[in-house]
Amino acid sequence: MTFDFRRSSLVFIALLIYWLIAASALWKVYDIGPLISGGYLSHGQAISVVTKMGLLLTVLTSGAWIWSSRQTSNKKTFLAVWRSAALRTFVVLFFYWLVVFIRREIWTPSQGVNDDAMFLPFIGHVNAVFFAEVGWLSFLIGIIPCMGIVSGFVFSLEQSMMRGAKI
Repeated sequence: MTFDFRRSSLVFIALLIYWLIAASALWKVYDIGPLISGGYLSHGQAISVVTKMGLLLTVLTSGAWIWSSRQTSNKKTFLAVWRSAALRTFVVLFFYWLVVFIRREIWTPSQGVNDDAMFLPFIGHVNAVFFAEVGWLSFLIGIIPCMGIVSGFVFSLEQSMMRGAKI
């Protein structure tokens, strides 16, 4: 097994594009501008938390892509590959949402009154920004469908370029 620089570069570029689109979608769906002007977040904090959540979405989506690539043959059409990646991304992001939502719902103050206790360890502060109050609903009806569609498109494009690279 040898290292394929071209393939690795295509995957890296696809994930980078997805990350940038994820961060943009988070900024737009959660309407971050008014949170900055209202004083809830500074501009730097907003960029940091949106970038981190975008990265988290990218990591989760890369798992969906691995799952899709194991199920995708070279003979499948662009639409079939898109559907496969989009559906698997919906599933992965939905289960992530479900875990965070259930964790928040079963949380009690005796477990600690901080973001990590309420919204999962290590990523609690990031999750708190996007899942507190009704933010979970924005994630469910805004981010999951949007990023599933984007994931399908970016993955299909990357796979098409990969097939072209094999010729």
